[in-house]
Amino acid sequence: MDKEQRPQTPKDDQDWFALLTGKSVPDAHPDTVREAQAIRQAVLAESATVPEATADEAGLQRLLGRLEHEGLLTPRRHVWWRSRGWAVIAAAALVVCALPWVLPELLPGPIPVEKRLQVPQVLHAPDPLAHARALQTALTTLGIAVQRVDQAGSQLLKAQLPQPPRDAIHEVLQQYQLTVPADGKLVVEILPTGQRH
Repeated sequence: MDKEQRPQTPKDDQDWFALLTGKSVPDAHPDTVREAQAIRQAVLAESATVPEATADEAGLQRLLGRLEHEGLLTPRRHVWWRSRGWAVIAAAALVVCALPWVLPELLPGPIPVEKRLQVPQVLHAPDPLAHARALQTALTTLGIAVQRVDQAGSQLLKAQLPQPPRDAIHEVLQQYQLTVPADGKLVVEILPTGQRH
């Protein structure tokens, strides 16, 4: 039956590593001394049986298995050697970083325009709400549905322009110093004068 283990302290870990390297630690806990010396002896015995010490995975696994079998190594001492969590994280990070370059190659054709990020045309006005309402009214008068969103001091307008746009639409957009978007999706952000986007 296993006896109850006492809690490990940072000093126990420091002593354990010092003892593994062959240093003397007179005030180390007897359990720590016993475990570290047994592991050191096992490592030295294993390295004596191998003509040239190698760090291959199979040899490491054999050594760790032998130490565990002898009860000299608890999982807490070597779990990082066997853990593959870091490899999974690294692989996931690599996949995420590679997606912008790989994804276009995997898609059958160019990304459709409606799926692309819409960057708004930016206007500045002393009163963004009044400016947005005036533009909204001008476009609505031409039969264009306009969605207006209040964004904490700025205004966002979205509208789908008919293709090709009529001359009256060109005139309204020119009056507000806006350009006709190639896809007909008008997105305008109106910021207070002096505020940066």
